[in-house]
Amino acid sequence: MRKWLLLLASLSGAAAAQTHITQPFSFAWDWQGPVDRFELKLDAGVYASVGLPASTAGTYKLLADPALAGSHSAVVRACTVAAGCTGDSNLLAFVVDAPIATPPSAQALMVAVGGSLPLPPPPPPPPAPTESPNLTKVTQAGVGSIQDKSGSVWTLGPKNPAVEGGVEFQIVQNGIGLDGAATYLCYFSPFPWAFSIGNWYQWNGTTFNGPMGAGPAGC
Repeated sequence: MRKWLLLLASLSGAAAAQTHITQPFSFAWDWQGPVDRFELKLDAGVYASVGLPASTAGTYKLLADPALAGSHSAVVRACTVAAGCTGDSNLLAFVVDAPIATPPSAQALMVAVGGSLPLPPPPPPPPAPTESPNLTKVTQAGVGSIQDKSGSVWTLGPKNPAVEGGVEFQIVQNGIGLDGAATYLCYFSPFPWAFSIGNWYQWNGTTFNGPMGAGPAGC
């Protein structure tokens, strides 16, 4: 009867009898002789029948428990109904290592983000300024306002002695008092007009220009 040898082999094709291995793997052993069943013992446990695994030219292979991990030892023996079981094979000590996780590539991450987490829609644009109708007037300090085409808001402030002697209301743009005064303001797109001391002055984007003679009809 041929003496037989217990080996450890990876199903992925790693060399037999290696000390460290990862799942999945198989136990493999050589046996030529009568056999009704094989029995396998792990560590200090008891023998358990593994039947007759598939064999090729006297080499038997048994897929290991996929939950097996860490350090272990194993022996195998051949059994017949008539003669009982052989002695133990050689003791095989091995370590089942945890698989090494493969980090996803940057491209895979980009695909995952683009596929499962769509970008949020852009915020809505701010509302367009509401331009005041033509001939809108402001005649009192702190009452009413004019919003021109550019979005600037025009009001009148209290009479200020430091501005043109305080005879008329101070002109206010976006809450900031200007160095100018008027009896009242009148809007004719795209600029406000100021009536001051009997004359009309038109805002030109940087200052009130005038006197202009006649103002907009209806102001």
